[in-house]
Amino acid sequence: MHKHKKHHHHKHEVEKESIKKIIKKEKKEELKEEKEGELKEEKLGDDKEENVSAKMLKECKSDLVKFSIKAGFIPVRMPVIITEVVVNTDIENVIKLEGPIINIDSVKRRIKLQDCRLIAEANKLFLSGIVIKSIQYSRRKSGGNASISGEVRNITINIPFKCVTRVKYIVKPIISDRNRNLKIVDRNKDTTLMESYREEEKVYCELVSAKFQELNIAEKDGVEKFKRIKQKMVMHLTLRLVQNQTLFVLKGT
Repeated sequence: MHKHKKHHHHKHEVEKESIKKIIKKEKKEELKEEKEGELKEEKLGDDKEENVSAKMLKECKSDLVKFSIKAGFIPVRMPVIITEVVVNTDIENVIKLEGPIINIDSVKRRIKLQDCRLIAEANKLFLSGIVIKSIQYSRRKSGGNASISGEVRNITINIPFKCVTRVKYIVKPIISDRNRNLKIVDRNKDTTLMESYREEEKVYCELVSAKFQELNIAEKDGVEKFKRIKQKMVMHLTLRLVQNQTLFVLKGT
C-alpha cells in the first residue's frame, strides 16, 4: 500500500514537470514572435524615414510695397495695348510644278509667325515667319491634241519672310533698365558691389489679320508648256503688341 502511494506521487510529480516544460516552451515561442514583430516594425519605420524628409523653416521678414495713389483709386494688373500696326511687305517667289499646267484653280494662304521682337528704346519691331500656300491647279494629261483634259493636283509650299519696321506707341511700354554697379571701398581695401534691377516686362505679339494681293504669272518651259509660276505678292499684316502693366482705376468701377 505504501509503495503504491509513493509510485502515484512520483507519477504526479513527473506530469507537473512536463506541464511546466510545455508552458515554458510556449512562452519562449510567444516571446520570439513578439521580437520578430518588433523588428519588422522597426524596419518599416526606417523605410518610411528614408522616404520622408522634413526640416523647420525660418520666417522671412517682408515689407509692404506702398503705391503713391490718390484716394479712391486702386492698383490693378492688366494687359495694355501699347500699339497696333499694319505691316506691309512684298514677296516674290517661283514655283515649279509637275507637268504642263492648264490653269491655277485656287491659292489659299496662311501666316505662321515664328518671331516677333520689339526693341522698345529704338521703336523697332523685328518680324520673321512663313506664308503657307496651298495651291490647287489643273495638270494636262498626256494624250491627243484634239481635246484637252486635265487632272486636279494640290501642292503646299512654305515661303519664308523677314522684315523690320518702325512703330509708334499708343501707350508707352515699360522699359526696365539695369542699374549700374556701385563700388564702395573701405579702409581695408575690400570692395563691395551693390546692384539692383527690375525684371523686364515682356511684350506679346498678336496677329490680328492678314490680307494678300497676288499676281500669278505662268512661265513657259518650251513651246506651250507651262511648268513654272512666278508669284508677286503684297502682304498686309495687322499686329497688336500687348504688355502687362500696373494701372490705377477708380474703386468700384
